[in-house]
Amino acid sequence: MHPTRARRLDDFEYCGPHRYSLTFCAYQRRALFTDTDLVHVMRTQILRAGAERSFEISAYCFMPDHLHLLVRGSNQDACLPRFAKHAKQLSGYHGRRHTRRKIWQAGFFDRLLNEAEDARGVIAYLLMNPVRAGLAARPEEYPFSGSGICELPELVDQVRPYL
Repeated sequence: MHPTRARRLDDFEYCGPHRYSLTFCAYQRRALFTDTDLVHVMRTQILRAGAERSFEISAYCFMPDHLHLLVRGSNQDACLPRFAKHAKQLSGYHGRRHTRRKIWQAGFFDRLLNEAEDARGVIAYLLMNPVRAGLAARPEEYPFSGSGICELPELVDQVRPYL
């Protein structure tokens, strides 16, 4: 097993309409995601990969050295490993053109959300990361969080009881 890759469930196919919490780490944990232009490029490509691989990007948060995502497969063809590979390839290629540096560490970390789990708690955790790290006073103030399906203020309103 690759040392930077979290172990996957042996009896689960990672395909279909499931929800996942993902973390992609920047290469050598460099603080790359503090540049507004780079984050815009990366976000565009992550959302593109979602659209091309049948994944809804429910929420994202670019921390300085990693990216958190909450994603949901939108049909039976949605395959998490294919989405993650495509997202990292697209964003890595375009990000490297912007920075002239390698973007992503190998592998990714994932957590399958069970069907009964309320995604709002996961989204609240994700949105509070910059607050806990001292990068913003409130989730609404952090410029590198959002969603592929709604605007940040609406996302924050949806999870406010969990913040």
